[in-house]
Amino acid sequence: MNAARSHVDLIKFIFSRRLLGDYEPLLNAVSDDVEWCSIGESGALPWSGKWHGKAGVVAFFDAVANAVDVVGFEAIDHIVDDEQIALLGRISFRSKGSTRIREEQKVDIFTFRDGKIVKFWEVFQVQPVIASLQPGA
Repeated sequence: MNAARSHVDLIKFIFSRRLLGDYEPLLNAVSDDVEWCSIGESGALPWSGKWHGKAGVVAFFDAVANAVDVVGFEAIDHIVDDEQIALLGRISFRSKGSTRIREEQKVDIFTFRDGKIVKFWEVFQVQPVIASLQPGA
């Protein structure tokens, strides 16, 4: 199995474990100096902006968990270029206090170095997510 294929398998495994609340595989897969980024300027969404290091990754997921419940993720397709992977997916979530499940397509871009994730960028349409977090949405 080549490195790119094993990276894709690792990402899918991490996502499946994350949905079960198990973050250990993710933290084991990221470098100590990982750069974790979510689209939008800091403050656009509770988790928007850049996060650094393993503590930053934990803080990112705490911010997500305080705002929404992620109930599903489906990997639709991916593009692999040696140490970089773009994963097209669909995420299902509901805002805290809401019963309505929403879906958004997103692209996650992972950069690997020496078998570890050193950079992560997630990209999605921000406005529908912001609207879903509004009271009564």
